[in-house]
Amino acid sequence: MEAIIGALLIFFLRIGDVSLGTLRVLAMVQGRKWAAALLGFGEASVYILALVTVLNDLHDPARLLGYACGYACGTALGMTLEGW
Repeated sequence: MEAIIGALLIFFLRIGDVSLGTLRVLAMVQGRKWAAALLGFGEASVYILALVTVLNDLHDPARLLGYACGYACGTALGMTLEGW
């Protein structure tokens, strides 16, 4: 059960991290310097938390799968947010 919870935590952290990255780039393109900086801070913070969680147990394939799936879903969510 702990492996599933860890994988889900990483999954949702990566969704948040990648989505924040997309919004950060969008803010940069629009010239919103401070918004981009704040989004970058949030993105880096969430990324580090997700990475540390994965690195704590590299032998758990569920965590690695959660990391990869979170990245893919975060990309899709970021693109959706950008479209709005």
